[in-house]
Amino acid sequence: MTTKLMSKTLTEDFLKECFRELKRNKSPGIDGITESEYEKRLDENITDLVARLKAKRYKPKPVKRVYIPKPNGDKRPLGIPAVEDKIVQMAIKKILEAIFEQDFMDTSY
Repeated sequence: MTTKLMSKTLTEDFLKECFRELKRNKSPGIDGITESEYEKRLDENITDLVARLKAKRYKPKPVKRVYIPKPNGDKRPLGIPAVEDKIVQMAIKKILEAIFEQDFMDTSY
């Protein structure tokens, strides 16, 4: 992503919108921070996140690995990202969809 595109799209308002769209009551990531804890200082957290993104200092945290039991007794691995990483993932997803969705046909998967 170019710096120009990032500076114009990854704004505090846009990232707050992405935060509000996250599914709630999910397990916290490796840092143990829940959505409700992150929301308590949302303005500060998002301001800091935007500053790190623009300064190219943002680094995603490792994904927490848990295993979910399957009906047959096996276990399925599940990766749980940190809240902040979910916000950035949602933002990038929305940007890429806006750019590329128009190029897809009904038969594209």
